[in-house]
Amino acid sequence: MARPVRENNFTEAQLDKVDSVPRIKRLYRHGPVSIYDLRGLGVPELRSGWFRPSRVWAWWPASASSRWHC
Repeated sequence: MARPVRENNFTEAQLDKVDSVPRIKRLYRHGPVSIYDLRGLGVPELRSGWFRPSRVWAWWPASASSRWHC
């Protein structure tokens, strides 16, 4: 079943509201998605959640002696 078409209801002003804030730099914009560099604000970085490289898992066909390797 097809999903209903949804129009973009954001105004240009809503999309640009952070662009003029001093020391904030827009890095990326695609439609309503924007990514900003906030380092210029001088706030220390606080990470939470997963931020280390994860183990890489590889799968080999059943003919291999062991299926999962890391």
